[in-house]
Amino acid sequence: MSAPAPPRATGFSRLPSLTGLRWLAAFIVFGYHIGTIGVIHRPPSPPGAPPNPGGRLLRSWEAVFGQGDIGVAFFFVLSGFVLTWVAKPGDSHTAFWRRRIAKIYPNHAVTWAIVLGIGLLWGERISKVVALLNLALVQPWFYGSYHGAGIGYSVNTVSWSLGCEAFFYLSFPFIAPQLRKLSVNQLYWTAFMLVGLTYCLQQWQFYIFPHNPVRSYWFVYMFPPVRSIEFWLGVITALLVKRGRWYGPGLWMATLFAVGVYYLNGTNWIPLNLHTIYFDVACCVLIAAAAKADLSGTWSPWRWRPLVFLGEISFAFYLVHVELIQQIMRLWRPEGWHGGTALLVVFALLAGATGLAYLLYRWVEMPCMRLLRPKKS
Repeated sequence: MSAPAPPRATGFSRLPSLTGLRWLAAFIVFGYHIGTIGVIHRPPSPPGAPPNPGGRLLRSWEAVFGQGDIGVAFFFVLSGFVLTWVAKPGDSHTAFWRRRIAKIYPNHAVTWAIVLGIGLLWGERISKVVALLNLALVQPWFYGSYHGAGIGYSVNTVSWSLGCEAFFYLSFPFIAPQLRKLSVNQLYWTAFMLVGLTYCLQQWQFYIFPHNPVRSYWFVYMFPPVRSIEFWLGVITALLVKRGRWYGPGLWMATLFAVGVYYLNGTNWIPLNLHTIYFDVACCVLIAAAAKADLSGTWSPWRWRPLVFLGEISFAFYLVHVELIQQIMRLWRPEGWHGGTALLVVFALLAGATGLAYLLYRWVEMPCMRLLRPKKS
């Protein structure tokens, strides 16, 4: 019996559904930070007591967005998939790295300078060493602080994930060619082993650092080699789709599966130490299904033009949204807002972050990509 043929690009070879999904992940992360930063007012709790659950609006918001931090996992899986999908035969290491630098570093450098400048205007004491570690995108490699200054979430807090991406990009030209040599069965077994490794790390984290739960959190959530597991799952998924040997469900079932996993992660149905595994698998299933829908030309809700446009600016949106939220609260209402007013503020923040993201995309990201990319690209 002959093997199925690889999917032909009869539909949308640029995979716009993946761009639309990228906006969805960025929006979920935005919603998560709306809750954690305190835009919706949370009454204070007595000393030693658990956080106050807040009113109905806050409880409803956290029911929807309380697991939003795992949106970063989607970015990592998607990054591995897309880089593998667009990889050019015979591409040099330096050409690949130059394209990736052109994509992420100008936005990072500009937002780093703006956030640093705002901090100085507020009179904040900023460690030069920590600021430079952040600028160099090596901050997630360091646990804790330097002379009292936190490293991982320093300067623009969300840029820690770019430090992970930088590690992925550095290793991709060396490891991806080895994965391409594997047979289909070997690719599936490698994926299963990566999922198993994730399970072991989730189980063992508190044994690795038994007296330091914060360090355990850093190890499984921020440490680049650990987070690279999601990236390599994305790489393997792309290779299987390219070869026509991905056997996952169609787009509708994949979407329902991902939504179901996201919802169940917010309940007690899935143990906490299995959240990452279930969601990583859901990301692979959804991304592969969306890519196959684009290739075949079948209808996809994630291909809607406004979503695709928002997906194009989602990287810039991700970089600006937390700082905007923090500064608006700092200027006007550090304790947050109530009821309908809180929702109006959320919509205003969403609009403001989207506008700033477009400006960053239009005047920094796109010009720098044209300027810095290798000429043959």
